[in-house]
This record gives sequence, structure tokens and C-alpha cells, in this order.
Amino acid sequence: MDPEKVPEEDLLRLKRPLRELFPPYNSETPWLVRLLILRDDIHEERTRLIEPVDGLPYEKVWKRVYVMRKVSISVGEVHDIFKMPAVLRDLPEEMVARFKETIIAVKTAYEVLEPIRNGLGGHVRPKYAVEATRKGDPIRDAIRNHGDQVCEVQIDIRTGKDTDLRGLSHHAFLFIWPELTTLEEYLAKIQAILDQLGKCLHEIVHGIDALLYLRWRHLVGGAKTDALPPSPGETRTERRQLPAPSGETDAERRQRLMRRADLVSETGTALFGASFASALFFVFGINARVWGIPLCILFFLAAAVFWFVGPRMRPPRRRAGDV
Repeated sequence: MDPEKVPEEDLLRLKRPLRELFPPYNSETPWLVRLLILRDDIHEERTRLIEPVDGLPYEKVWKRVYVMRKVSISVGEVHDIFKMPAVLRDLPEEMVARFKETIIAVKTAYEVLEPIRNGLGGHVRPKYAVEATRKGDPIRDAIRNHGDQVCEVQIDIRTGKDTDLRGLSHHAFLFIWPELTTLEEYLAKIQAILDQLGKCLHEIVHGIDALLYLRWRHLVGGAKTDALPPSPGETRTERRQLPAPSGETDAERRQRLMRRADLVSETGTALFGASFASALFFVFGINARVWGIPLCILFFLAAAVFWFVGPRMRPPRRRAGDV
């Protein structure tokens, strides 16, 4: 037996329609879809960080810096999702301690990568991208400390295909930690970050796997049911699922609801007309000096209520896949 092969009993294999894996009306679906995508991103980025890198020394450094910039974005997004209370809601008792370890790993990785994410990642904040003052800018400090380093660059002004800036851009981290004064310190800093990230990223990926398993284990064995359990407090039945009166077809029921909604909206229009008429009576003094304004306000408020309620009484539009 291959020692690297995962035992079959430890694998959850599913082949289901997308709506069964992620029910569209479940409140957990939006963040869970994003978490699944980020899980694969982090796994790929972690693999690139731990596998050997070929090329010239500065090429190797650039590839590490590139992947660390990308993983800083992914970890930042997972950090934001894990701050949502719904993520860890209704966990089985035996899984609580397990997910606490995952949360610690996310926080640790985020703290390590936050300077990279803010300074050079895909989440560059204006205060990092635009210099507000000439004092204390890390890029200026980095250039002062490392300005004597010789950097080789090449610009292809005709096609851009042969442009090569990596002889300069592999020094990107110097602009985040300008206190590094030698290349040895620079390389040691990168290695220290890699050492911290290795265990954290594995824990994050494993934790997301466990979270997905908890949401999908309802589908094991071919049971036709939603993968995600209903969220607490979600007891309102969709209007399209309300039972219709005996003998009434779905089309007839929709027409009845549309007529009722139109009647409410038209009543609001009539009340607005009464409000306008009361205002005219007051302006022209037609026996309405005392009660004209109060009636005008009363009719207007009633019209606003009917206009608000009417459209919301309409049946929802049918969408592709609804049954």
C-alpha cells in the first residue's frame, strides 16, 4: 500500500448538482463558495512556496516574493470571512477545539502577511500607495539603506516581450522592511516568513476541508437533501412554496396575488390624490382652513404606506430551475 495514498474511508466523494452543494436560498452559501475558492488558492500557493525553485538566484527570490504576495491576499480574505459569526455557528462539540486551532493559524498567518498585503499585495491602501508626507516613507528609507546595490533591468520599447525588471523587482520586500541592511538579512527574513507560513497554511487548508465536510456530509449515501442545514432563525417559507387554496392552479394563484398587489398600489394612488385635493382646499380656503393640512398629511402618509406594501405583495418572479 502506498504510504502517501489517503485511505478510502477518509475521503468524501460527491458528484451532485451545484444547487445541492450550495442551496441558493441558504444564507451560508455566499461566504462558503468564496471560502472554497480561497482554499484551493492557498493550497496552490503553499505548494509553490515549499517546492524547489529553479533559475538564477535573483529569479528564485522573485518567485518566492511573487507567491508570498499572492498568498497574502488569499489569507487576508479568509481572515475576513472567519470573523463572521456564521462561520463557526452550530459546530459539533468535538469540532470546536479543532476550529480554534484553525482560527489561530489564520490570525498568525494574517499578522505575518499583513505588511506584504497592505504594501505590495492586491489590497494596496491609499496611504501605502500615495505618499502623504515626505517623512517616514518606507520606500524612501529602503532606497537610502540599499541605494548602492546595482540592479540590472531591460526595457523592450518595441513589443515589451523582452522587458525584464526582475533584477530590480526581486528586491520588493526591501520596501516593506527598510530596516534590513544586507542581502543576508533580506534572505533570512524571507526564510523566517516561509517557516512560519508552512504550518499555518496547512492548518488553514485542513480546517476549511473540515468545514466543507460538515456542510456536505448530509449528501453522503445519495440522500436527496440540502447540503447546508437551515440557518437558525430562518423560518420564513418562500412565498413560492406557500400552499395554494384547494383547486387553485399556480398560475391562477399568481394572478390573484398580482391583482391584490395592484389594488393596494392603486389605493395608494387614490390616497395621494386625496392628499393633493386637501392641500388645494387649504390653499384656496374652500371650507378647509382648519382641517386641510392635517388631512393632507394623513392622506399622504397613508398613500406612502400603500405604495410601499403593494409591490412587496407581488409573487416572486420564477427563475430557471425553480420547481
